[in-house]
Amino acid sequence: PPPPFFPPPPPGGFPYCRCDTRPQSSPWRVRLESATIVPGGQQVVLRLYADTTQSATIVNMDKLEFDLRFISVSLAYKGSFVNAFIDGRSTSAIYWERDRPVVKFTVLGVSYLKGVTGGVTLTFTVQGTTLQTIFGSNVIRYSAFDNSGTTGTCPIGSITVL
Repeated sequence: PPPPFFPPPPPGGFPYCRCDTRPQSSPWRVRLESATIVPGGQQVVLRLYADTTQSATIVNMDKLEFDLRFISVSLAYKGSFVNAFIDGRSTSAIYWERDRPVVKFTVLGVSYLKGVTGGVTLTFTVQGTTLQTIFGSNVIRYSAFDNSGTTGTCPIGSITVL
């Protein structure tokens, strides 16, 4: 069968906002600690940390967005990230955008001090599928925001799932 049709993402490009995406705009980075296949899906552990060799800006981290590339992906997989925890604290603040190809974790509330002293873990389960299937690649682009809005700092980075 022919491959599914995916409409192009909205104009403007990821992260679809007016924030400063330059790597030096903020020290916040994301590292994949593990992505393990478990019954019914995949368990993901991310490390959110501040890399002061990249930026001396002192800001907290409040939101993490991932580039899904196509709105149809957001609609098809909405709700597949479950059982999320930030350093052991449960969070249900996971939003799959309907008008932009983005899934985001909000209300993270990670302080700069925590970021420079090892960071925090963000764990979640990908229910019924894998990160590679959802994102259509082993390389996943993200943007780490210092606030919950669409301005401020939001350096773009990527993680690789092996």
